[in-house]
Amino acid sequence: MKTWKLLGILSVLTTAVVVGCNNSSLGGGDVCADPNADPATCNANCTDPNGCGNQTAPEYVSISITPSPVMLKASGTPVSQALAVTGTRADGSTSNQLVGVSWSVPYNAIGTVDSAGVFTANGTIGGEVEVTATYIDNGTPVTTTVKITVTVESVLSTPNTDANAAALFAAATPTQDLTKAAGIVYPLDNVLMPQNVYPANIQWTMGAVGDIFRVSIVKPNMKFTAYVGHNSTAFTSNYLVDAKGWAGIAQSNLDADAVLTVDRYEKATGKVWSGNAVKMHFAKGSLLGTIYYWDINVGKIRKIQDGTATASDLLPNPPKSPSSGEVCVGCHTVSRDGRYMVGRLGGGINYGGIFDLTANLSGNPAPTTYPVTTATQPFYFSSFNPDAKRMVVVNPSGGNIMYFIDTANGKPVTLGAGSSALPTGGTYPNWSPDGKMIAYASEANGDGTDLSVANLSILPVTGQDTVGPVVQIHKAATVAGATQNSYPTWSPDSKWISFQNGTSPRSDNQKPGSLFMIKPDGTGLIKLANAMGSTTTAKVFFPNFSPFNVGGYFWLSFISERDYGNNKVGTAGTSRQQLWVAAIKNSPNAGEDPSFVPYWLPGQDVAAKNISAYWAPVACRQDGAAADVSTQCCSGVAVNGVCVSPSTCIGAGQTCGGGGCCAGLTCSANVCQQPVG
Repeated sequence: MKTWKLLGILSVLTTAVVVGCNNSSLGGGDVCADPNADPATCNANCTDPNGCGNQTAPEYVSISITPSPVMLKASGTPVSQALAVTGTRADGSTSNQLVGVSWSVPYNAIGTVDSAGVFTANGTIGGEVEVTATYIDNGTPVTTTVKITVTVESVLSTPNTDANAAALFAAATPTQDLTKAAGIVYPLDNVLMPQNVYPANIQWTMGAVGDIFRVSIVKPNMKFTAYVGHNSTAFTSNYLVDAKGWAGIAQSNLDADAVLTVDRYEKATGKVWSGNAVKMHFAKGSLLGTIYYWDINVGKIRKIQDGTATASDLLPNPPKSPSSGEVCVGCHTVSRDGRYMVGRLGGGINYGGIFDLTANLSGNPAPTTYPVTTATQPFYFSSFNPDAKRMVVVNPSGGNIMYFIDTANGKPVTLGAGSSALPTGGTYPNWSPDGKMIAYASEANGDGTDLSVANLSILPVTGQDTVGPVVQIHKAATVAGATQNSYPTWSPDSKWISFQNGTSPRSDNQKPGSLFMIKPDGTGLIKLANAMGSTTTAKVFFPNFSPFNVGGYFWLSFISERDYGNNKVGTAGTSRQQLWVAAIKNSPNAGEDPSFVPYWLPGQDVAAKNISAYWAPVACRQDGAAADVSTQCCSGVAVNGVCVSPSTCIGAGQTCGGGGCCAGLTCSANVCQQPVG
């Protein structure tokens, strides 16, 4: 019995010590706060990582990391550096035997540090990062940092290029003469691109068989060099950086321009001619999703996934028009969530069909969400409201009559009580992302397939299927030489409208125009001269904002007839309409041109004429949405007919339905991605 009593007493005492170390001892006292308490016993039994009562002073006044600073050089493969910590005591003595040091580094694209203090750079991205070491010294955290600089240098040669290319360039003193230099024609100088854009096809003019070109792209901690031999008359005067190298260029030193030069070694003279420098800037973000556009040559809608250069048919076998029997889809638009696309079927009477982009559209014919027959309400141009349950459409018959359509069945909607009437005489309607306004070309003298007169107006949406009186916000003729405004498009925050202004909205009429931005109250009009490539007019048409606000920019696609590159792999000299994308500053200062030099949309056929580009998130269903099969879900998982996040986390670059991404990733535009910066 005495033994049991003694064990019970010891048990109580032990419990009291443990609880006391957590500052909630029995009886309200703090054992570790007692100056007579044994600190060793207290700290040994305490679960607080910072110690209990701090009875023992830190042994070290500071810690340091060696080596410091760290300078690493890489050439496309990972490189590592082991880091060590030394503690310094108050008397100046040191020790490198610290146990339990923890290591950390903020998220970055350059490299990682493991628990043993080994920093590993991926070898493709250059820049600077700070690694932190933390040591808990008798309950007190002591930290220090080390700056690590990674410099990446890559040197490549194309097949059959002279093996002595580097020596030939090194032996000659470069001379600048633009009449003999390579002459870069793409990318454009001062272009701004998203980080995930497919590598730019670098193109130049000038050269002869036997010449060698040195393509250099330089950032503060990145240098990419490729030697390209002009080996035959079939040489196309271009170089495409590989995807890995391009990603390294885009992500190195995020705030710095990449400077591109193409120097020419002229075999006939042995001289090196220095080329013009082109600056490229990359936004701190990626444009994710799919762009859908119309290839006029084949009369089909094609799609390009972000970061790729491959176009494919969205509807290999479109349904026939119920009136003309034609197999063609045009004048399309896409819902803002990327779920639905609507397009006019064939010619003749304008019957529109809606396609679910999460469904299998490879059948013959591709299925529409509701049957399209001669009894279906005809319409031409259209736009979805934010939740894709309504469309605003224009029927060219009888004076461009505007309707609301129920997207579930394609039938006109009766306006609610107190609503103003929907306007006539307008076209190109575009519903704002916040659902409160519809911008359209008003007072139009045509149905939108061609017109020469139109202004820009706003139709307020005051409630469910109700509208207010129309407000004209810009008269086309106030711009010298112009008579029409067309193709209004909303910025993702609904604060700006971009539109084309000129004498014709048709890109095949060869009539120049301009791109503008304006606020929905009619103020802040500004020409997008940087995007157009002209301060006056240019052959630019059909602007369309992507739904993304990325890296501090909106992104505007549009048609341009400007030359893309040279006449060997590009479109130089053809005036062929292609799709271009320009960054637009999302918070412009009053009176400034918020647009930037554009880039050509990779993936297009340079022999095609392309129009009507709509960028949308990945066409999949969000978590919580109904699904018949798992492949309809962004997450790839459906349980009991509902999309859900998978039980294991979703990795970078994989689609997600709003959540479920692995640690450090966020679900943005239906894709798990790392934050940039």
